[in-house]
Amino acid sequence: VDTTECVSVSSVGLVRNNLEANIYPNPTNGQLTIELATLEQHQIEIFDGQGKLVISVRSSSMRDELDLNAFAKGVYTVRISTENSLSTTRITKQ
Repeated sequence: VDTTECVSVSSVGLVRNNLEANIYPNPTNGQLTIELATLEQHQIEIFDGQGKLVISVRSSSMRDELDLNAFAKGVYTVRISTENSLSTTRITKQ
């Protein structure tokens, strides 16, 4: 078997590092603040308890404020992603 054109692969798939994000207050009464440690373009997605996407925002700010007042009380998942990083956090809306 000719292996002259083969390359060695040490990992398969997309490698993502955790994104440093501060999300508060948790629990929240409606207003949610997200602060990132670095200034880079990112996508914020919030999913309800059934996994339905309820908010999707693209931002380049180190601080974002989101209004969750229109949504029911419960547990939500906040996913923040950049080109190379990902942060997933659960929050509770009271």
